[in-house]
Order: sequence, then structure tokens, then C-alpha cells
Amino acid sequence: MGAFGVPSKTGKYRIQAVSEITRVPAATLRAWERRYGIPSPQRTASSYRLYSDHDIALIQELQAMCAEGMSPAEAAQRLTESRAANEPVPALERIDPYERARDAVVHATRSFDPDAVEAAVQRALHLGSATTVYEKVVGPALRVIGERWYAGELSTGQEHMASEIIGNALRNTLRLVQPTEDARKAVLACFAEETHELPLLGIALRLCSWGFRTIILGARTPPSALRHATAELRPDLVGLSLTITPPPHEARTLIGDYAVACSDTPWIVGGKGTLALREQLERAGALVLTDEPTSKMKAAVERFIADHHGSRVSPGKPRKKSRTSKRGRSSRRAAPDAATTETTPLKSSDAS
Repeated sequence: MGAFGVPSKTGKYRIQAVSEITRVPAATLRAWERRYGIPSPQRTASSYRLYSDHDIALIQELQAMCAEGMSPAEAAQRLTESRAANEPVPALERIDPYERARDAVVHATRSFDPDAVEAAVQRALHLGSATTVYEKVVGPALRVIGERWYAGELSTGQEHMASEIIGNALRNTLRLVQPTEDARKAVLACFAEETHELPLLGIALRLCSWGFRTIILGARTPPSALRHATAELRPDLVGLSLTITPPPHEARTLIGDYAVACSDTPWIVGGKGTLALREQLERAGALVLTDEPTSKMKAAVERFIADHHGSRVSPGKPRKKSRTSKRGRSSRRAAPDAATTETTPLKSSDAS
């Protein structure tokens, strides 16, 4: 940056570095330069492009305008006119590209335009890391869409359309950010009868950024299915999502059954539905995640895993590898009512 926080115009970044910083493909940067004159990098003696902080700021402003729904040509024209008038680039310091991107998704949903929703989501994915985009664009957009659906301003069809498009984009992104196969594993699932899977994809993106390889069981996962997955996959962590609180009696039974299903594996639970169940969940051994910055959430999860393992290992004594006896001990601890214990095997409808 130059004096007083003004972006420096000294060229110092190669095109690949700028592409990584802005998440704009190098080919697109060249096309914008050729068609619109933005950005306008300096050249080395060997004709390599060197971009400045000012160029990067212009690229990000162009991204933000496009995320709002403007065409690249129109956005570039506005930026060019602003520079020609010797005025500051509009709101370079004040603009929030993530808010613009969120509004673009909501506007496209309100217009019932699936192509526009798809385009708005794809543009948003260029604004930052997958986790950042989820936290600042996708999550807030879903909340607004849900609130407007509840208020009758959006139809069920509009809400479902947006959820489907956003869900597909998140699943594709998740495949790209999964760590290597030898990374720690986390099995993720929704509570039984919980149909909202998108928050589960959000925590999956966070866990991937923390070095976990995630396996998603999906919506409406009964305790029996989770128990089987945990026994077979032997994950380092289990995560459950709950957005709608079950009735009290059902909640007590499910919490006990999920505690048994997780056995000696640390388990975390997040979502709006946990607000009324926090005490019960913590008493059953779960860590309840609250809506807080990712860095604090990561620290809490890592501390929980470390404490969980520490409480189960005697000093100088290695952990047993067999899970059979541990599951048996867990079953004796919980002893849920046999009439209410979930025993249904996983079906395709349980994970849809």
C-alpha cells in the first residue's frame, strides 16, 4: 500500500500470484485487460506483466460489481469513467463485495431465475476461500432466503430452487478442497428427521480447511446408521447438524442414542436446533458449536478432541485399537429404552 492507505501503483506481482490473490483465472485477467483496459499492469523488459496493489484493488472492485449483477463491460466502463474524472474509485475502501454477492443471490432467487442464481453463486466463489465465501455469502444468503420464505415473500419453489443450486455448488467445491486420504477423518450427518443439509456442507468446508477429510452421510441420518459408519470408518471426529429442535421426549432419546453411536469418538453438534438442548448435549458428552468466528471454533474443536482423548487414556498406557468392547461399555452406560432405540438400517431415503 502507498501513503495514507492508498493502493500502490508500483508493479510487483506476476499474473499467477494475482490470480491466486483474487481468485480470477489468469485468462480472464488477460481478457479484461485486452477488452476493457482493466487492469493495466506494467511490463518487464521481457514483457512479463507486473501488477500493482492498485491493479488488484481494481480487479476486486470489478469482481464486486459483477457479483452484484453488472456485466464486466458495464463495470469496467464505470471504473474507467471514474478514473477519467480523476475521482476515487467508487467505495474501494468501503465496499463489501461479500454483501454485494449475497444480495445478488437473494435478488436472483426473488426473480425465480435459476441461471442468475447459478451465476451469482459461481461469481461469489471467486471472492475468497471456500470457508470465507460460505460464512460471508452463502450462509447469510440462505438465512435471508429462509426468512423471506417464512414471511411469505418467497415461495417454497423459489427456496427449494436456490437451495438445490447452492447445494450443488458447495458439493462441487467440497470435492476440490478435500485434503489427502491420510488426513484426519470426520463423519458428518444430520439428526434424524433433519432435512436441511446445507449447514452440514458449511461445517464440512470448515473442517476441510482445518485438515479433516470429511465423509457426509447427509440428511435424516438415524443413530443406527451413524453407529455403523463410526464403527467401519473409525473417524477422528463426528459432527451432527440440527436446525429444528425435536420434541423433548424424542430429543432425549436421540441424544442418548447418538452418544452410544459415537462410542469413544469425539462428537460435535451445531445448528439453531441446539439452543434448547445445549445442556442435554453437553451432559451426553458432545461439544455444542455456537455461531462464532472460525478461528475460535477451530480452537474449541481441537481442544475438545485433545481433552476427549486425554480423558480416555491413562498415563503411559496406549489406547486400545479395538472398538468392540468400547461400544459395549458405551451401550451399558446409556442403556436407552429398547422400544425407542433406532434400529433401522440406512436406506437411500435416509441420506437424501
